[in-house]
Amino acid sequence: MTDIDKQGVENKTINLLRTKFKFKIEEACFSKGFIPKYILLDRTRNIHSYLVPMSNTEFLQIGKSSFKGSRLESILLEYYKIYYSSLDRPLFLIIENNQTIDFFDISNLKEYFFNTISIEEVFKNRINMVDIYPIIKKEL
Repeated sequence: MTDIDKQGVENKTINLLRTKFKFKIEEACFSKGFIPKYILLDRTRNIHSYLVPMSNTEFLQIGKSSFKGSRLESILLEYYKIYYSSLDRPLFLIIENNQTIDFFDISNLKEYFFNTISIEEVFKNRINMVDIYPIIKKEL
């Protein structure tokens, strides 16, 4: 995926969350390296969570056998490391697929990286926006 395609996916996904679900999402001025670019703010403008938009095509690569040792696995490992060591809020991968949005909590990768479950099992932990929206809205 080129940088232009990635930027288009990011813009589309973030705009959908802003317009359809009325989330306050801003670009983090402190974002660099693997610190996520987008933050979801609560009503007092505190950080609720960090967001990393991904295309559905990119996310589907996680469930494939070629995922082990791939560049995507390395990227997710870096996001997991930064989440575990530096961030004090949840970090979600946001997957947009034909106007539907799924959330994937990066903390679900812990068992995979410690070799206790397969990537296919982790892949099943994707949550549809319809299911998680009431929970997030209540926390905001």
